[in-house]
Amino acid sequence: MSTNLQKFFIIFLIFTSINSSSSIKVQCEFSIESKFTPMPYVYSCVVIRDLKVIKPGTIVDEIEGNHEVNKFNNDVAAVYLENKEMNFLLTGFTTFFPKLITMSMMSCKLKEIKQNDLKGYPNLQYLMMARNELEVLENDLFKHNKDLIYINVNENKLKKIDENIFDDLKQLNFLNLLSNDCIQMFGHGKNRVARIIKNVKEKCSERKKKVKGTGWLIFKSWIFWCCLVLVVLVIFVVAGFIVVKAN
Repeated sequence: MSTNLQKFFIIFLIFTSINSSSSIKVQCEFSIESKFTPMPYVYSCVVIRDLKVIKPGTIVDEIEGNHEVNKFNNDVAAVYLENKEMNFLLTGFTTFFPKLITMSMMSCKLKEIKQNDLKGYPNLQYLMMARNELEVLENDLFKHNKDLIYINVNENKLKKIDENIFDDLKQLNFLNLLSNDCIQMFGHGKNRVARIIKNVKEKCSERKKKVKGTGWLIFKSWIFWCCLVLVVLVIFVVAGFIVVKAN
C-alpha cells in the first residue's frame, strides 16, 4: 500500500512540475531591421507565427527559421513580436540569441511584466511595449537592465509607476509614456527624460497618492475647525444679544 502511495506521489510531482511551467516554439524571419526610430539597424528575428502566451514564465524552447548567408543565432540582436496574444512576457530568447539588445512587443495584449521576466536580458538597450494593457510598472523592474537607452510604454493603461524605477538607468535617453492613465509625456534627451521622471514621481507613485490623501484629510480638518469657530462665534453673538436685551 505504501509503495503504491509513493508511486502516486512521484507521478503527482512530475505532473505538477510539467504543468507549472510552459514552453513554446518560435518561428523567425531573419533580416536586418529597424522598425522604430531610434532603434539601430541590426540582424533581427521577426516572429511570424501566431503566439498565445497565457501563463507567466512561458519559455522559448525552440527557434525555427532560415538565416541569411553567413549569419547565425549569435548575430541576432533584436526580437520583434507584433500583434500576438501575449498576456505575459516570453522568456528564454537569450538562450538562443546571447547578443540580444532589442525587444519589441507592440500590440501584444501584454497585461503584466515583472523583474524576473527581464532578468534574462542583461544587455537590453531598447525596450518597446507600446499598445498593450499594462497597468503597473513595479519596483526594481529594470534592476537587471541598467544599459537601457530607450523605453516605450506608449498607449497602455498605466495607473502606478514606482517612483524609483528609472533611478539606476543612467543611459536612458528616450522615454515615451504617452496615452496612459496617470501620465501623458514623451521625451528624447537627458533633460527631457529627467523632467518626465520627475512627473512620474509626482503623478504615478504611491507617495503621490499618500500625499494627495493626506492633503484631503488636512482640507477636511480645516473645514471642520472653521465651522467650529463659526458656531462658537454665533453662540457668543446670540448670548450677547440675549444679555443686552435682558438688561
